[in-house]
Amino acid sequence: MLAIENFCRTKYFKRWKKRKRAIAQWLHNWEAAAGEQACPIFLKEGACIGHIALSPLEDWDGEAWEVTCHIGAAFRGHGYAVEAMQAFLPAIMARCGITEVHGICTKDNLASRRVMEQCGFQKYREKDVIYYGEPKSALFYRYTISTLTTRI
Repeated sequence: MLAIENFCRTKYFKRWKKRKRAIAQWLHNWEAAAGEQACPIFLKEGACIGHIALSPLEDWDGEAWEVTCHIGAAFRGHGYAVEAMQAFLPAIMARCGITEVHGICTKDNLASRRVMEQCGFQKYREKDVIYYGEPKSALFYRYTISTLTTRI
């Protein structure tokens, strides 16, 4: 529990009430194997360097899930996102009973594209979107259990 509390001491959770609600929601979701499944990413030395999450995609036909990963700026470029994704996806997909996960990023986000491609995601779509109020080109990736079994 302390690890989760330390993770929540970030810019996303400046107020204790918001932290407490987030922790309670994550624990509830974990126990139910439903809703957003978030996990902090720690170095062996104990520093929390980011987080990874599996979230339901709203407004999609049928059930769809998206994986997101954030690594703090000081820790980028060392392969931590790939390592976290490779550890997280098999476990969380099995736990939630899902066989497909999506990854979405802007075309100019080369780091996210590399992470997804190194983890076996397949690009299946490019679409113009409004991203934080600006028009951008987004890339849509798919990761399936068959991708997983061939990569391990």
